Amino acid sequence: MRTIGVIISGVIIHDYLGEVFRGIADTAKQHGYSLITNIQNPRRHDNLAHLLAPGVCDGVVVVFPYNSVEVMEKCRASRHKCVLIDYGRDEDALDFPTVLSTNREGMLSAMQHLLALGHRRIGFIAGGQDSITGRERLAS
Repeated sequence: MRTIGVIISGVIIHDYLGEVFRGIADTAKQHGYSLITNIQNPRRHDNLAHLLAPGVCDGVVVVFPYNSVEVMEKCRASRHKCVLIDYGRDEDALDFPTVLSTNREGMLSAMQHLLALGHRRIGFIAGGQDSITGRERLAS
């Protein structure tokens, strides 16, 4: 069976992570792959041995993992084909293909829209500054 492992941080019913996961699931299905999902967060993270063992999956998609450096080291050691989603710390991820959101451009577009409508007192929630997405939104 053709299988893709998905290592994801948080709850996949969350708006952003849910949409990313649905996109992965839909695309995998279109190409005849099934998914094995592993959730990593502060309360639940494991050693990934069951997912990264030889023959378990054909490749791994890593979506903004909680313990990202550890997850990437394990993926690197397993020699699986891995793709990172929304991970922007280049120093850790140089050898992985990466798909990034357009956080900065999206924030600029939203601000331009609100300002064009005449809004001047605009609240802003960037997200955690320990993530590239939060830092890019704030830098806008």
